[in-house]
Amino acid sequence: MNPEINAPKNGNTIILSAICVVFALGIFLLDISTPSGVAGGVPYVILVLTSLWSTKKAFTLITAITGTLLNFLGFFMSFDGGMLSIEVSNRILAVFMIWVTTALAGYYKKTNDEREGLIRDLSHLNKELNEFTYVVSHDLKAPLRAIHNYSDFLQKDLKGTLGETQEMYLEGLGEAVCQSEAFLEDLLQLSRIGRKKVILKQVDLYPFLNTLIAGLALPKETEVLIEKHWPTISAEPTLLRQIFQNLITNALKYNKALKKRIEFGWSEKGKQALEIFIKDNGIGIEARFFEKIFMPFQRLHADSEYEGTGIGLATVSKAVSRLGWSVCVESVPEQGSTFYLTIPKKR
Repeated sequence: MNPEINAPKNGNTIILSAICVVFALGIFLLDISTPSGVAGGVPYVILVLTSLWSTKKAFTLITAITGTLLNFLGFFMSFDGGMLSIEVSNRILAVFMIWVTTALAGYYKKTNDEREGLIRDLSHLNKELNEFTYVVSHDLKAPLRAIHNYSDFLQKDLKGTLGETQEMYLEGLGEAVCQSEAFLEDLLQLSRIGRKKVILKQVDLYPFLNTLIAGLALPKETEVLIEKHWPTISAEPTLLRQIFQNLITNALKYNKALKKRIEFGWSEKGKQALEIFIKDNGIGIEARFFEKIFMPFQRLHADSEYEGTGIGLATVSKAVSRLGWSVCVESVPEQGSTFYLTIPKKR
């Protein structure tokens, strides 16, 4: 049993006190029923260990003092069963073990409190960051949309009256705004993942994937290979859609083949998990970039080669993490990539 997991958050000392009383009485009766030459006071260490389930530091000190007093009381009440020097040594040993355990328990509680405090601070900062990202990306969409519209108006109104250089400037402005809008939309989707409450539902993967693929309106030269028999899994549909949509988009974006191919499949991974793979015949990825591609704003290519914001696979990674899954990639440059989703089975 892990005290760190099971510790009552509100310091429920009533039940713990009752448990400690029962342990103390049991140990005390055992102590006085054995010869005083036996180290019967050592089991009082159990009281101190039991106090680890309490969030109150004073509770550990109280159990240590109680164990020490009962240990000395047992010395006088136990029947004679050995040399006095051995009896005294056993009692001193018991007191030593009780207080060493108390010191270790106190240190554990101190470090545990510090760790929980850091976790709370980190969670608070993460929440603030998500909210900041959401507000910024959401509020910037309106002015960017206005710039986009005015840019289109200028292009239409001034068509045929501008020089080649001026037209190039206006086209560049429109492209820059489009890129900014795409970046903000991807950033908004990424921030929403952390804000969205995960409610698991049973999802039949075969119709889910077919509906998703049909809705994406893939290019005609795309070949989709998908198995007909798929399992039903527990997932949050919106997160699941974001995962597969970004992986499919990624497979098509970084692909120079005349006939693009995406293959979907799955297999049992032992008795503990399912593994889904999405395989493409794209440009591939060097092994040294396998971890980097799942980080936000990390791009391996210039905009002139492949358009993108560097957020797609970060969205996949975050959504996968929210579902309690894992994602990894295997790839060889110029030979395509295979992304694997590992889904733990319910126990």
